[in-house]
Amino acid sequence: YASLGDAFDNAPDGSTLTLLKDTSDGNDYKIIDKNYTMDPAGHTLDSWNIYIYRKKNPASLTLTGSGKVKVSINLGSNADLNLPKTWNGSIKTVNILSGSHNSTKIAGGTIDRLVLCVNSLSISGGTFKEIMNNNRDKSYNIPVKNLLETGYVFKQNNQIIEYTGEVPGWGSLYNLTVEKCEEHRDKDGDVLCDYCNQSVIFPVEVTAADGTTARYSGLQGAFNEAQNDATVKLLADIPAGAQNAAYIVDGKQLTLDLNGKT
Repeated sequence: YASLGDAFDNAPDGSTLTLLKDTSDGNDYKIIDKNYTMDPAGHTLDSWNIYIYRKKNPASLTLTGSGKVKVSINLGSNADLNLPKTWNGSIKTVNILSGSHNSTKIAGGTIDRLVLCVNSLSISGGTFKEIMNNNRDKSYNIPVKNLLETGYVFKQNNQIIEYTGEVPGWGSLYNLTVEKCEEHRDKDGDVLCDYCNQSVIFPVEVTAADGTTARYSGLQGAFNEAQNDATVKLLADIPAGAQNAAYIVDGKQLTLDLNGKT
């Protein structure tokens, strides 16, 4: 096709569209009642908008490969965007308008700005410079648990956001990555991870200098969060291979109580 617009208008439903060169035309593109996969193939698409609409039939766009999509991708009601782990590129803006987007899944790539007019999503990977809550009700905060697939967490500046965290109404969270929850913590004693809300085994307990306690699924996670003068106690044996290399205690004084364990 002579242009991406021609391809979106005329390529058969289910086609894969591959860019053969950088494209900069300042146009708006529309995907209506069709499902496309697009591979920028390392190229840059510099335009205004891609609108995805469902009028009669399913409509979606899946991105794969790599490249820069310097475009605002706008999802109409019941339209979907899929960013699988095979997507390693970047997108300028994704606007998810109100309606159902049950098949929208984000697992890879970078989005500079994700704007949400919905209350839930399915995210299991990727990097986000900004996630903005643009729901009409300014007082509605989006719980982060509503945006993540089970077992995944947001990290902000290398700190995990707790399961009870929120994106404030008409506000934003910045500099986020999504990872599988590996270092589980339980501070409130409900035997559920404070980060991903899953039931796991907590073989390490940390008692802070003020007497408060928290339990952890791994020794390194306990070392990372324990404050100066805390006591880290084993509640079960820690098997070989539980940590890839060495355990690190960085810049703090801790007491390790083996508690008869190995």
